[in-house]
Amino acid sequence: MRFCKSCALALVLVLAVFAAGAQQAPTLAGRWEGVLTPDVRSGSRELGPRREGVRLATVMVITGTPGAYAGTFTSVTQNNFRTELGKVELDGAAVYISVPGWGGRYEGKLSDDGSKMEGRWIQNGLRTLFVLTRVAAQ
Repeated sequence: MRFCKSCALALVLVLAVFAAGAQQAPTLAGRWEGVLTPDVRSGSRELGPRREGVRLATVMVITGTPGAYAGTFTSVTQNNFRTELGKVELDGAAVYISVPGWGGRYEGKLSDDGSKMEGRWIQNGLRTLFVLTRVAAQ
């Protein structure tokens, strides 16, 4: 009887450890908001130098699970222009999101608590810092 209680207790502890590990797995699913501020010093190849102070409010909504993410990228400042996300990957803390409709991509790092992505927006060979904050889970 004593052996059975010990086995049962050990099994409960093992299951609790696995459950805690599963709950801590990072996910990108959620609503992310940020402000994209293009580097005015570099401008763009098509438009030349940009005006000072261009700030593009952005919303990214990611749905799904690791390996099967989908979502949208919305430029609120540009008349709520919305386009579908392409490939969305999370490799450890490294984040990669392609946005084919804009001809760009995001490369960054997910914070330890999963509340923030810090990285760069890359478009037409130009890079600018871009931080996204999770405002809602999916």
